[in-house]
Amino acid sequence: MRTLLVERMSWRDIQEAIAAGYDTILQMVGSVEQHGLHLPVGTDTVLGYAWGEAIAHRLGNTLVAPVIRPGFSPHHEGFPGTMSLDEATLAAIIGQSCRSWAMSGFKKIVLLCSHGGNWPTVHKYLRRFQAQADPTAQVLTLAPEVVQDIEKRIYAFLEQKGIDPGRAGIHAGLRETAYMMWIAGELVNTDAIEPGFIHAEAIRQLESCGSVRALSTNGILGDPRGADPELGRELNELTVRLHVEALLKELKKQ
Repeated sequence: MRTLLVERMSWRDIQEAIAAGYDTILQMVGSVEQHGLHLPVGTDTVLGYAWGEAIAHRLGNTLVAPVIRPGFSPHHEGFPGTMSLDEATLAAIIGQSCRSWAMSGFKKIVLLCSHGGNWPTVHKYLRRFQAQADPTAQVLTLAPEVVQDIEKRIYAFLEQKGIDPGRAGIHAGLRETAYMMWIAGELVNTDAIEPGFIHAEAIRQLESCGSVRALSTNGILGDPRGADPELGRELNELTVRLHVEALLKELKKQ
């Protein structure tokens, strides 16, 4: 395949790819939201494309849909550049996308999120998405406990390297900054790197107050200092591998 990205293919290319066995499409759901002073607002979309291509390549017979964005990001509102859909609107867009891919001839539609805040919507409306793709296609995703396990394994990897969860962060911290340094280093403003809100239970703190702005004036939940491209390479490899392993198990159930 010249490319796995359907947006770079003609309709005939896509038709021929499906006929040749590429009957699965991977739909990433990203966002457009603030990522501190050193990362672009499109970070989750950039990661969505990178992870989507890498995962699809390893799954085989899989094409990659245009990343859906913006996503559900109300907790980042108050920072210029953040765009957020309400849950119902995001669900409608995902559902219509599933319908379109089913009508295009894909037999399996895999939903993954490059913005963690989109997972609740994907899980909540999964049956609706399936109904919109029926009867020709299956809509698949990873169960909440599987997503949580992947996250735990990534943080465990970081802790083995002496990076605690507070520094790794849940938003624009060391972990996400390392990802971007490897995937799109030219988009990282290293001169603007500074610590944000550092707390091992940052996600619970965010759930309690509902606003990143209330916790961090610069929008960072974590400490990006010390991130480097090599760590980003290792993290991206681990992230892709864990998702592929989980998806292969899910696909075998079908």
